[in-house]
Amino acid sequence: MAKQNMLGIKACTGLMLGANVGTCVTGMLAAIGQTREAVRLAVALLLVRIVATAMVLPLQDYFNDLVAMLCGVSATSTDPAEVTIFLATSHTVFNCILAFSAMPFTSQWAAVVRMILPDESHRPSRLTSVRISKATDKKPQKLRASRSYGASPPSGSSGASTSTPKS
Repeated sequence: MAKQNMLGIKACTGLMLGANVGTCVTGMLAAIGQTREAVRLAVALLLVRIVATAMVLPLQDYFNDLVAMLCGVSATSTDPAEVTIFLATSHTVFNCILAFSAMPFTSQWAAVVRMILPDESHRPSRLTSVRISKATDKKPQKLRASRSYGASPPSGSSGASTSTPKS
């Protein structure tokens, strides 16, 4: 789009910021079904990039001037070659600033992510119990309570295991 003169420098910054946040979707999808740490990493990356994007948006003109100075183009240029260089440079500059500004706060950021996604042992549990009986038993047996997370089980299902307790 930049080479076809369809994109200006100001639009490049918005496109670059959106692409930085959008690439986190890949990490979120890859974290599905993975360990808690993998999910935390994907969430942390998404949140850091959202916060960084929110901080750059009000300062977009200053950011554009900085990037234009670094790559030697005019901040108001519409030349497709200069806009392309600006787009690539702005992406690099944004990620370098993000990395260097986030490093001193990694401990605090990790605490926030752990608060959002606590360990499994800290999750509240809801205990349920059911009574089942075998066809040959006359007296129903009470099962041990099982842990159930999330929404209540669908109607007609108990949400508990059907195995009998050890005697």
